[in-house]
Amino acid sequence: MTLPAVPTVADGIAVSRPGDLTLAHVARLVDRVVTVPDEAVLRAVLFAVERARVVAEPAGAAGIAAVLQQTGMFEPPVVVVVSGANIDPAVLVRALRSGVAARAARAAWRAGEEYAPVAAGNPDDADGDIERPWRENCPRFTERFRKA
Repeated sequence: MTLPAVPTVADGIAVSRPGDLTLAHVARLVDRVVTVPDEAVLRAVLFAVERARVVAEPAGAAGIAAVLQQTGMFEPPVVVVVSGANIDPAVLVRALRSGVAARAARAAWRAGEEYAPVAAGNPDDADGDIERPWRENCPRFTERFRKA
């Protein structure tokens, strides 16, 4: 069984054909396979950094993504094996920036402001200022944040 190549941030698990030995083990031991979108994988990378202080590559964080996205599917206690720190720096920046943008949007909503993402949130932005979207889009929030 060969699948077409699928572009994904989780390149470590983006195989088009599993090896015969791996496929035999999976057929014998795995109850179900869960898929998650790239956005969920990036949120899982961010979750691992923020909550566990672990830098995991996207393929290694895919299990976290599945548990976070489909919490009702798993019966506690749940264990997720997190592996690999072989993450492209651009992918790590993308995950971190998506978290900053999400926080800025939530903060703006709480402060009664409108949030509009700006080009500074673009991972290709040369200056690397990941806090600029907060400062430019949530001025009242950032004033309160600086005072705290």
